[in-house]
Amino acid sequence: MRDVSLTRRFAPKIEQAKSGRATCKMTGEKIDAGELRVGLPVFCRGQQVTAWQKAAHFSKALRFETAPDNRSKCKASKEKITKGEIRLCARVGTFAQLEANDELNKMFYNPMAIRPFWKAFHEATGVHPSSIEGAELLDEAYHKALLDANEDERYEEADC
Repeated sequence: MRDVSLTRRFAPKIEQAKSGRATCKMTGEKIDAGELRVGLPVFCRGQQVTAWQKAAHFSKALRFETAPDNRSKCKASKEKITKGEIRLCARVGTFAQLEANDELNKMFYNPMAIRPFWKAFHEATGVHPSSIEGAELLDEAYHKALLDANEDERYEEADC
């Protein structure tokens, strides 16, 4: 069984900006206090920090894909993602880098390991997994399962 606190620590998080000092990594614009933002855990200078993006733009940094080999691990659960398994690729970079498909800071997630985030993100923004690039890899049951986090998996900002 996976450690839920570990999963939440490395999962994307969604919250309202507390101070207005953060900058969106995609647009370079300030994220105003109270504005909805999504954070991805990244390492910078040997420590974990959060790369913030405006929630309205975050879905453009996501892509569902099939794992080409057995070398990737889920950033949240730390479990191996096997060849052929569906994974979510979250990319940190500017709009220009995303469009050019430049080599970016990428994180891979087992979409089911971050179901509480999906539900919270969908409720806050209205973005459905079917609107994410590569969604054609998922069947309808998988889409529904992503948004059906149960009470044990409820997303709580304080757990991140």
